[in-house]
Amino acid sequence: MTKPGKDEPHAILKGAGESPRLATNDAGATVMVLPNGGRVLGLFSPESQTNYLWTSDHLHTAGEAREFMAGDRWQNSGEDRTWLGPEIEFFYPKYPRTDP
Repeated sequence: MTKPGKDEPHAILKGAGESPRLATNDAGATVMVLPNGGRVLGLFSPESQTNYLWTSDHLHTAGEAREFMAGDRWQNSGEDRTWLGPEIEFFYPKYPRTDP
């Protein structure tokens, strides 16, 4: 299966109810970040729509992505995990109480 360009995974994730963010610098390079999970899922050069990073096979359609993200198993959606701090509400939904 060929890797989709930057517009396709962005649309798939939005269709799955996620909130991917795209940021493009002055030179035209684009990065796609998925805030839920703190993952950089896409890195695109201005010359190519090819994603330089790996993404899960579960992100090829909105239906697959929705089911994958709603599951109770660990969701490794893709390439690089960038932070843990913004996810406290996922790990400790009753924070400041830290009981499960």
